[in-house]
Amino acid sequence: MEIDTDLGPILGPKLVRLDPMTIRQLQGTKISKAIDDFAKLSASAMQLRQPLTSCDKLINSDHTLYLLWESLPNDNARSRVIGMLKVGRKHLFLYDKELKTYEGELIALLDFYVHMSCQRQGSGKKLFDYMLSSEHCQPYEIAFDSPNG
Repeated sequence: MEIDTDLGPILGPKLVRLDPMTIRQLQGTKISKAIDDFAKLSASAMQLRQPLTSCDKLINSDHTLYLLWESLPNDNARSRVIGMLKVGRKHLFLYDKELKTYEGELIALLDFYVHMSCQRQGSGKKLFDYMLSSEHCQPYEIAFDSPNG
């Protein structure tokens, strides 16, 4: 998804971790609108009525958004959002094979989307690996939240 601005001076690295404080600072900018628009694409891909992610929701939560973007090759004044991944802690109930219940506060993958034009090129893996590194966890420690839509 293209944006009419160079994200380099705003976000820095092409793969970035955005916490609620950073999202608050970006509120009202082209990037906050791009995040909201990108979240709508994610919701549409999952056939949900409402997006799971928005800047307003992120500001008022303890969730973290990971964003992958790039400058357009022929136009450095424009950028393209490639993918996003949102994680946060959730109080969950887990069941083992014997249906024994375990309760805990776990890190959960809450929203994950790579733009259709960039899928199957390793972008999702880049996002996921960066999140694992930033959150200091292993894949088996991540719960996958099933959205209600």
